[in-house]
Amino acid sequence: MQRVMITGATGGIGTHLRKLLRPIYPDLILSDIAEPKALHPDEKFIQANLNDLSTVEGICDGVDGIGHLGCISGEAPWESFLYSNIVG
Repeated sequence: MQRVMITGATGGIGTHLRKLLRPIYPDLILSDIAEPKALHPDEKFIQANLNDLSTVEGICDGVDGIGHLGCISGEAPWESFLYSNIVG
């Protein structure tokens, strides 16, 4: 795999994982609702909301693999979980 994307890249796991994957995958793409605070100069970030299917399809174009970490953790209405955690 050449081009890999991490959704939820600004969360706790995503923040640590992107540091580990950056040397392994030369074309690592980070995605989340909010931009990471400490974006490394060679990191590629695409802001996206997983609730928007057309946006998700667009950012996945040409991607070989996805680490799907974008989700709602904790209590929330079912529809919030459905779109962010499952559909997205």
